[in-house]
Amino acid sequence: MKDERDDEVRRLLREAVAPVRDEGPQRDLWPAVLERVHVAASEERTPPPWYDWALAAAVVAFAVFVPASIPVLLYYL
Repeated sequence: MKDERDDEVRRLLREAVAPVRDEGPQRDLWPAVLERVHVAASEERTPPPWYDWALAAAVVAFAVFVPASIPVLLYYL
């Protein structure tokens, strides 16, 4: 009985789902990746915003005033 149901489910799945043909990418993608990397590297770098520096200063000040927090901060890095 179970084999009959399995066969029926297999038959229904074959009817419902079209076969997949994996032909891979139509072209080589590596040159496009290299071009994007070179474009990103050649763009002018902007300095980080002020709040990044403020957050870093707050973390350093916290570590100075509460030295027991240094292992905790290092754990979460």
